Amino acid sequence: MYKNTFFTNVFLLIITIFFHNSNAQTNIALWDFESFPGGFVNPSTSTGTGTASVIVQSAINSGTAFNALGTQGGNGNATGCGTTQSGAAWQIFPMDVGTFNESNGLEFKASTVGYENIFFKWDQRWSNTAPNTLRLQYTVDGSTWTNFAMTSGNTTYCLGTLNSNGTYEAATPGDSFRRFTVNLTAIIGAANNANFGIRLMASFNQTTFDYRQTTFDVPSTSYPISTNNGTWRFDNVSFSGSLFAGPSLATMSTSNATICNG
Repeated sequence: MYKNTFFTNVFLLIITIFFHNSNAQTNIALWDFESFPGGFVNPSTSTGTGTASVIVQSAINSGTAFNALGTQGGNGNATGCGTTQSGAAWQIFPMDVGTFNESNGLEFKASTVGYENIFFKWDQRWSNTAPNTLRLQYTVDGSTWTNFAMTSGNTTYCLGTLNSNGTYEAATPGDSFRRFTVNLTAIIGAANNANFGIRLMASFNQTTFDYRQTTFDVPSTSYPISTNNGTWRFDNVSFSGSLFAGPSLATMSTSNATICNG
């Protein structure tokens, strides 16, 4: 009887530890951009496996390609917003906004197989002449992209506002990093998916319905129209998640568990 109780308790302790660890967030893929394996156009991950690329124009128009360059002045591993530390970031210059809405930006893909509770995080710095509005898109099949509505309930951010159409708009002058954390758990197909991906696209300003610069002097002044002279920088981009949990403890109670004598 004593041995039965002992082994039952040990078994349940192991299961409890497993479930606790399975709920912890871990990086699935991370680009810290302290170095650029794979080059500036398609930098490889520093942790995990994933792909990063520049998206230039849609198939129905043509335009000038981005130059993807590494740059000093990244946000490092600092917490908070607005800071610039030593280190590298991924610089997109010139930030060609394109002709059509949400046709230019960056793409990150990583397999989430074995993970749930998916989050996407990144640091971003706008220059004053860069387009001030950002759209997050996702794919569950690797090719079809859907707009994701960022809200105060699923996104933490700073130095800006979330618009009613789900875009982010930089609300202070540029040349400062903003940190974003987006909870993607509401997306059906984000978890346990080999084809999952995120795009960060330049978007039309919600008020003027064209590309507008980040800089402004007083709130009553209209933002200038954005040209192709701006810069976006990115740092500390990551997909994270928790390991898929096994069956619930309720289904593994001692009342139906069989422990052998020995």
